[in-house]
Amino acid sequence: MPRTRETSGQAVPPSKAPKERTPKQDLVAKLLCRWWYVFPHWPPDDLDYTAALHSRGFRPVDVATFHLEPERDVHGREKVFALKDWLGLYRTGYGELVDVRPVEGRPSYDQLMLRSTPELHRLLITALSRQLVELRAQPIRCSEDEVFRQELGQELTKAKRKASFVLSLMPSGKGNSKKDS
Repeated sequence: MPRTRETSGQAVPPSKAPKERTPKQDLVAKLLCRWWYVFPHWPPDDLDYTAALHSRGFRPVDVATFHLEPERDVHGREKVFALKDWLGLYRTGYGELVDVRPVEGRPSYDQLMLRSTPELHRLLITALSRQLVELRAQPIRCSEDEVFRQELGQELTKAKRKASFVLSLMPSGKGNSKKDS
C-alpha cells in the first residue's frame, strides 16, 4: 500500500501517474506546471542562505576553490557549494544534496494538496488566464505558437466549466474551507 506523507498534521496521498490521479491531484499537477503565474517568487531572494546553512552545520564554499578547502571549518561546519541557477540548493563533497529553501510558500505537491478543491480551481483559472495573457502579448513566431495559444484557451474554458460545475455542487459555506478535498 502506498504511504502517505504527513504535512502540517494532515496526510497527503502520494502522487500518481496521470491516468491514476484523483480530480484534486489532477488540479494540483496542472497548477504545478504554471505556479509562477499565481504565487510569489520562490525561493525568496532575500533569505539569509548562509545563516540557514550554518544552522544545519554547513558552510558555503566557492566551487572553484572547493577542493582546496578543509572538509570542516573550526566550528565543525561541513563545506558545500551552491548549485548554479538553483538558489538555496547545495552539494557536499560526497554528492549529498542540501536544500535550505523554506517550506513556507513552496509551490509543491505536498503544499498544494493541503488546499481546498475550490481554491485550487480558482488558482488554476487565474494561472491559465495570466499565462494566456502573457502568450498573447508575445509575437507569433511559428504555427505551433498559435496552436498552443488555442489549446491553452480551450484548457482555460474547460477549467472554468469544470470549476463552475464543482462549485455548484458544494454545500453553501464549504467553498471557503481549506480542508475541502
